[in-house]
Amino acid sequence: MNLPEKIRLLRKSLGYNQTDFGNELGLEQAGYGHLESGKTKKISKSVKIILELKFNANTEWLENEDQDISKMIKYNSVVSESKELYSKCKNCNEKQQRIKELEDIIESINKLTTKKQN
Repeated sequence: MNLPEKIRLLRKSLGYNQTDFGNELGLEQAGYGHLESGKTKKISKSVKIILELKFNANTEWLENEDQDISKMIKYNSVVSESKELYSKCKNCNEKQQRIKELEDIIESINKLTTKKQN
């Protein structure tokens, strides 16, 4: 699979037509068409940046000979971020549970103190 085929595959997998995808990349339809037709041999730096930041695309995969389409999108970064957010959330839940337990203990102590004073 060459660069034009990979670009086309990426665009279609994201659900864009040529005109809209070109617009997202800051290209006119003709300029984007040159990418898919092979008239443009390399991806410009600005287009690479947009592909990476906006679409999480693996531009190294687009430009090399690797045929493994599972590398088209940088899933690893998404998975890492999700795991980190989950662990933070999990820690928050544990802390919230501990705070609830402490509040219950304080309430019990207050009840005992009130009974002793009466």
